[in-house]
Amino acid sequence: MLKQIIVPLQGTKLTPEERDLFSGPNQPFGFILFARNYENPEQLNALTTQLRTVTKRHDCAILIDQEGGRVQRLSHPHFQKFPHASDIGSLFDRDKEKGIRASWLMGRLIAHDLKSVGITINCAPVCDLRQEGAHEIIGQRSFHKNPQIVSQLASAYAEGLMAGGILPIIKHLP
Repeated sequence: MLKQIIVPLQGTKLTPEERDLFSGPNQPFGFILFARNYENPEQLNALTTQLRTVTKRHDCAILIDQEGGRVQRLSHPHFQKFPHASDIGSLFDRDKEKGIRASWLMGRLIAHDLKSVGITINCAPVCDLRQEGAHEIIGQRSFHKNPQIVSQLASAYAEGLMAGGILPIIKHLP
């Protein structure tokens, strides 16, 4: 019944109820992690290993939002702090090739961090356009106001993630 969904977890380790649910026939497709699920890399790696053990699925999808900027569930000091997407867009405005390279490199470095703790999918990049009067929730999370530039930078970021073995999920879909 749960096979088509991705579910969150309550804390930094599985509760007995979660363990029972996820080891039975009603396993979800995967799990999404948030800051509440993270203490340090060792704990997080143990949690992702436990999810694979409990579900008996080495291909279990484990997702997180690790965009860069203000949306980074895994934080300093254990993980690198990355710039906002808008910073990459500003670099692109000054030097197109450096902007594209920086976007790819950010994706690749984030992939390295995620893979090291057993995460397989990053809910990024953000493909929203920066627009006057739009809700501030996007703001600096957007690469640019120009859709062609957003496309180039988001593609480079996604390619960097994939080069590091992490699947991207572009967002946000209307």
